Amino acid sequence: MGISTPKPLVFCHEAMGTTFEIRIAGEESRYANDSAREAFSRLNQLDHCLNRYATESEITRIRNLPVGEELRLSRDTFDCLMLAMELSEYTEGAFDPALGSFMNLFSGSGSTPVCSRVKTGEPGVLELNPERKTVLHWGDPVDLDLNAMARGFALDCMGDVLRDRQIERAFLKAGSESMLAMEGPLESDGWNVRFNETHVLPLRYASIGSSTVLNPKNPVIDPQSGELASGAVRAWAIAPLAAWSDALSTAFVVMEWPKQLLLCHRFPDVGAVVLEKKEGRFHLHSSKRVTDLGFRPLG
Repeated sequence: MGISTPKPLVFCHEAMGTTFEIRIAGEESRYANDSAREAFSRLNQLDHCLNRYATESEITRIRNLPVGEELRLSRDTFDCLMLAMELSEYTEGAFDPALGSFMNLFSGSGSTPVCSRVKTGEPGVLELNPERKTVLHWGDPVDLDLNAMARGFALDCMGDVLRDRQIERAFLKAGSESMLAMEGPLESDGWNVRFNETHVLPLRYASIGSSTVLNPKNPVIDPQSGELASGAVRAWAIAPLAAWSDALSTAFVVMEWPKQLLLCHRFPDVGAVVLEKKEGRFHLHSSKRVTDLGFRPLG
């Protein structure tokens, strides 16, 4: 048998073009290892569906789908696409899973729109059918990219695996920009997450996604203009689900601060932190939800 340890056990796995990490606190080591392995097995399933870098993934197959052809999707891919469309609507298109295209969601009949059409550059259309779990491509090429949100979606599913195994004290990461916190270690307020090396937030039962305009390898595009985002230098979104926080952090780089506050007011469990640079000085803004969670300066 293994032994319990006061320090979190750390497990890592490569998928979706990044490193996923699970930290499990207060569990017997063998059980924690088995639980992490099961969570990573679930991640591999999602990687097969949602990894845009994999030539045989469903997302890649959708991007390459000839005009007029229909593709049946797995439940995971379809649910992730549905959620992406909802978040695109909530952010008025500031988050767009299909840059360079229209993406439209129809009811089972294929004739009645159930969410807004999002215009982002040259037209192209995907039609999702909830009854058949299919996607139909009609129109110009669709530049579909769920990668950041897909990683958050994967963290949510992995968290479900751990909860099914009665593991509550865990912290999950995808790269450095997507995090999901469950209950914190014993005798703690949560898992401490640093913001821009100046502030910290004790996170529990919530997720954080972050986006920045400073990464040339992963630029953020303003869907309305089709140009590089020029609003916030960096944005963080806090939400119950990692899929939400990843999508919203991308939107928050594009959206103006008053619109972010309106969205946070509409969804009380959502919080925002934004780093702006004006007249050569950096300014950090945070919403009430973030302050209530214990957001504070370091030291």
